[in-house]
Amino acid sequence: MSLERSRELPAFKVIASLEVQLAEDERAEQEPVELKWENFVSDSRPAAISMRNKPSIMYEVSSPEFNRRRIEMDSYLKEFTRLWIKNLKEDPYVEEGFRIACDYIRLKSEK
Repeated sequence: MSLERSRELPAFKVIASLEVQLAEDERAEQEPVELKWENFVSDSRPAAISMRNKPSIMYEVSSPEFNRRRIEMDSYLKEFTRLWIKNLKEDPYVEEGFRIACDYIRLKSEK
């Protein structure tokens, strides 16, 4: 089920195409490429953004209850936590891991 879903998600399609491209590059003995960011990004957006999903609606991400008071008092920790939560919500691997766990629970309960 995961393999079928992975074939459909845009983030995993990009990963698969990059995997093919890397394999081709390794086979072809190309000349060295300058290690400049511009050589590796096809448009003006940061590369990692194109790999992200929309925030998942399958699960909710939040900080632990015991840490919330500290987060509210510390502006750095508050921003760090906000970005951490955003990244977890958008990470295609986290979402697929959640789906795999749900598949496993459903299969176990059917037996």
